[in-house]
Amino acid sequence: MLLKSILKIMKTTNLFIFLLIAINISSNAQNNILITNELRVNTHVFNTEMLKSNLGFSLFFEMKNIRQDSINTFVMNQLLADKVNMYFADNNNLYKLDKNKMTVADLTEKMGGGNDTVIVDEPGNFTQQIIPKRINIEEVKSFVFLDSWAFDVENFTFKKNVISYYPIRWYYKPDDISYENVLLKKLCRLDFETMTKKEIQKSDKQLIHYATVKYEQLTDNQEEYFNDELKYVRNEFAIENNDAPFFTSYSKQMLSESIINKVITGKTQAYDFNTQKPITAGDVKMRMGMNSKTMLILDSNSNLKEVTIEGSVDFNEIRSYIFTEDWYLDPITLRIVKKVRAIAPVRYYYKEEDVEQKNVLRIIIFDVKLN
Repeated sequence: MLLKSILKIMKTTNLFIFLLIAINISSNAQNNILITNELRVNTHVFNTEMLKSNLGFSLFFEMKNIRQDSINTFVMNQLLADKVNMYFADNNNLYKLDKNKMTVADLTEKMGGGNDTVIVDEPGNFTQQIIPKRINIEEVKSFVFLDSWAFDVENFTFKKNVISYYPIRWYYKPDDISYENVLLKKLCRLDFETMTKKEIQKSDKQLIHYATVKYEQLTDNQEEYFNDELKYVRNEFAIENNDAPFFTSYSKQMLSESIINKVITGKTQAYDFNTQKPITAGDVKMRMGMNSKTMLILDSNSNLKEVTIEGSVDFNEIRSYIFTEDWYLDPITLRIVKKVRAIAPVRYYYKEEDVEQKNVLRIIIFDVKLN
């Protein structure tokens, strides 16, 4: 069954960031097991108050240890002050990024700013007046990230490199007085792909820890998670790659199988996601549905014999992962660095007696710390 997302936005909602992530998974990183060639696609993750699947589950989201009240406000103030180069976002795709620079005036226009001409009724005379339109920085509620991913199962590291990101404006049309149809617009793109090694080293020295973020990442093509009513949200700012799912089926199984086998074989310690207390390999097998079953069979002499059948793992039931990341911000270049600290596979499944698969169940199997 395809997971879909139902999005409901109220104008008064004050989101912290986040976040639409466009992902580039590349085998260029050493020991990356995810895929055999470069792949870039989209996925959409929000605060749990803002995003719920049609199956009735909110995607997990949590932000702690926040250094500033709002990173999106800080970024926008820097951009409007012309502190950092920014580029047009309208003509980008996953493999070709627009290199045309934007001006502050361009950004202001995309924020709904500019001038309005109004007719003023003065005694005995009608005159035209130019009135500047105010912009609202608080409408910038999320970022689109273009990341490169690499998972090294031997060293048990998961690396994400932010190539670029886009501030996203959430707004309503003036005639939408009930605030029913939120619109999303890419404002600009901040690019870090062309930074030299020396520039990166300088930027690294300027990084400050912004927050610890936990968010659930669905593993199928994100378009599956939008119903017809909400497809306009994705299509307006998606970086398209219609030929590629988030993972190939092989890559998805490689990721889940590698992490789960590490735990079951005792090579790494698993923790309960909520309590953070250690759990055993037996606990993991039970949560994965690997329960042993006792059955009576007829032996070669036609006698009943009791046998135990070991349960098996269905890795296709792992439909998402919850990442725990430390986010760092360079306040000079606005570069964001993500350090992946932990990963938790999430299982979506049905009871055996639910033959029509009407009631999906969900369990966070465990949490493992990454090096």
